[in-house]
Amino acid sequence: MISSAPNLVKLSLTSVAIEPPTGEPVSVPTLRELRLQYTRIKCKVMFPGLRILSIDKSTLLTSASQPLILPSLALLELVELKADECPHIHARSLQKLEMCSFTRSVRILERLFELTILPGHLRTRSIRLHSAYVDSEALADVLDQMPGLVEIHLGNKFPVDKPFFEELAGYSLHSSSISDPREPICTSLETIKLDTSWIPRLATKLAMIKWLRKAVDARAKGPFPLKEALLKEEYNEPWVSLL
Repeated sequence: MISSAPNLVKLSLTSVAIEPPTGEPVSVPTLRELRLQYTRIKCKVMFPGLRILSIDKSTLLTSASQPLILPSLALLELVELKADECPHIHARSLQKLEMCSFTRSVRILERLFELTILPGHLRTRSIRLHSAYVDSEALADVLDQMPGLVEIHLGNKFPVDKPFFEELAGYSLHSSSISDPREPICTSLETIKLDTSWIPRLATKLAMIKWLRKAVDARAKGPFPLKEALLKEEYNEPWVSLL
């Protein structure tokens, strides 16, 4: 039925299993935006013109032996997925990866890295982690292995500890000085955005802001300075440049 829809551009599916009885592939060349929730895709699908893909809550796509090949994909959104639900996607033209509402989002990010980023099947210039909780050192390690990454956006209930900012800076950040210089993570990075609007503890928010400022300053003194560093402390306040 999907394949037979002429000129289909945008599609949202919830609680659906796509499994044609004949086993033939599903092809929709005109599709540009696809949103999936509680959905199972158990056949080969071809969406050569797809630009936006949102995968939400208990959605399973094709297996590693039959990956989803999306040559035109620009935005990939992953929402509340578990590590074993990580999609097998080939998208070398991806511009932005957004991951939202994960209790342990570094696990899904590590799994995505293992399946698609490390083999070179997926590349992204920008990553946004939203309302997520991760291990700061593990996050730094994964991000550092994403070639061509130019923007990191951390936002909304996303507490990041001092070790992440030290890796970002390429220095050990003490209360009054910086020391132990080393190469920072993500040497291609140009922009970092930090939104502390909904960080629940004031002490955590203030610490994150302090470490971000120190990291930006430290990086500016080395060979990999940032072009843009933006901070948003409250949801009703504008973004403030730290440069």
